[in-house]
Amino acid sequence: MSNISINNARFPYLVADNYTLLKKGITGPTGITGPTGAMTLGPTGITGITGPTAQIGEIGPTGNTGPTGPTGATGRIGNIGHIGATGLTGLRGLTGVTGVTGQIGPTGITGPIGAMISGPTGITGEQGPRGIPGIIAYKNIYNIFSNTGINYDDSVPPYTFYNNISNTINGNQYVSMSASGQYQTYVQGSKTSAINGIIFQSNNYGYNFIQALTTSNDSLIGNWLSIAISASGQYQSAVSYSGMNPGIFISNNYGVSFSFSYHTPNGYATSIDMSASGQYQVATTNVQEDILFSSNYGVSWNRRQIVPAPHGSANVAISASGQFITLACESFGMYVSCDFGNTWIQKYLEGYIMKTVAMSSSGQYQTALINDNGNIYNSNDYGDTWVLNTTVNFPIDIAISSTGQYQVIASSNQLNYSNNYGNTWSILYTESISTSVALSASSQLMLWAYTVSTLNNAVIYFYANNPTPQAKSFVIDHPLDHTKYLVHACLEGPEIGVYYRGYGAISNNTNIEIKLPAYVSTVANHFTIQVNHIYDGSHPKTYSVSEIKNNSFMVYGENGHFSWEVRGSRGDIIIEPNKNEVIIYGDGPYKWC
Repeated sequence: MSNISINNARFPYLVADNYTLLKKGITGPTGITGPTGAMTLGPTGITGITGPTAQIGEIGPTGNTGPTGPTGATGRIGNIGHIGATGLTGLRGLTGVTGVTGQIGPTGITGPIGAMISGPTGITGEQGPRGIPGIIAYKNIYNIFSNTGINYDDSVPPYTFYNNISNTINGNQYVSMSASGQYQTYVQGSKTSAINGIIFQSNNYGYNFIQALTTSNDSLIGNWLSIAISASGQYQSAVSYSGMNPGIFISNNYGVSFSFSYHTPNGYATSIDMSASGQYQVATTNVQEDILFSSNYGVSWNRRQIVPAPHGSANVAISASGQFITLACESFGMYVSCDFGNTWIQKYLEGYIMKTVAMSSSGQYQTALINDNGNIYNSNDYGDTWVLNTTVNFPIDIAISSTGQYQVIASSNQLNYSNNYGNTWSILYTESISTSVALSASSQLMLWAYTVSTLNNAVIYFYANNPTPQAKSFVIDHPLDHTKYLVHACLEGPEIGVYYRGYGAISNNTNIEIKLPAYVSTVANHFTIQVNHIYDGSHPKTYSVSEIKNNSFMVYGENGHFSWEVRGSRGDIIIEPNKNEVIIYGDGPYKWC
């Protein structure tokens, strides 16, 4: 663009876009307004050069902060720093109170007995803490649902006399028997006089008695006061007041021979009893506070002192499990233990002299005899409470069946029995002074010792006239009513029988073959077959069968469904053996010979 020169201009100012401000002259007088020029616009002039930028003014005050914008996305997490050092362990808090020890568990199954050669007795360790005694008895394998009892009927004597064993000896006789009654033992002795007593044993239900010997085949001579037998009859223990080695003698061969086990210090043993297995045994002595205990079938014994100490001779009874033990302590009442003899509670029955005591296998039912005046005390809660009962003239000894329902008392001049747990009593026999009585677990068999005359004493064997039938039972929880058991019994017969059964159908109006297991002909013979038509709504049908050959048989008839059963015999048994010709094994209804 060319430069424009403005001189002698009429107007002192000329302002144009992008032009420089011209120097201002003196303003002259206003001239007369000329006529308005034509309105025609000329062409737009060329744009002038842009002037220099003005200086920036002072910055104004900061305006108000605007609203916060939305939060941005979270950045990634930084790396974890190093773990600091573990601080010091704090002080240990106080130990809490020890909980109550649980109930004692049931006794385990007794293992087989080893040889009777005893090594030296080890040092007894410290006794551990004692748990709180339970109040529920252990279950007893000899107290099963199928125990047989006696149907007492006033029109028929409940027992029949079988055998009478007389001995010309001036002394008492004490008897005991196994649970089945097969093994029976009686001893002779007297608390008041020296006597050359002997032990006699029977292994055929009392048909015959023979003299027992020592392990060295010497005669057992002594003043015997008590005898106890395990449920199987294998273990037997007797106590002697005088004679050879006064103390406790034991047998592990069903009473065939006895060996000396323990010499009672400071006195003599007065009575003895044992658990059903024979493992737990307890004996009383004439040292009032001393009770002797064995937990290994009488091989070794430990002395325990009862607190408070009883006085006078004591008689003892123990349950089948060994858990419950009761002492009859003359004028100091009864002492009861429910924890295998570890602790005792005195049941002081004021004004009476307790003579002897017996209990059921479970220990729940107990009966104690009171000396001379004929009173009886009964307990049905393991010896916790006692009730004074009816009168029996001068009671001397008592025997109780496994269930406790059947009880027999030998008194001074008669034999009394009860079939309702000792609640009421009746006279069974009348005879001279009794000394002892024993019952089998079922009460079917009884052994009674009494004095015939001054020099003639008898042991009489009885058997029940009308026992209730035995049953091989099994017991399970009731599947529909949890407050009940379900009890079934085995089917019995005079043979070793087997059976097989099933279903079949004829579809060809002729026959069908039924196949039995391949082993059947090797285990049984003498088969019988029964077939029953399953009614289908048309008409009754009859089927015929062939004999069994090659473990199969044919069924003949018209079309239809049926059930079948095959029975066979595995072998023969002696149905009616003589008792004196066989040896019975087992207990309760589960016996074999």
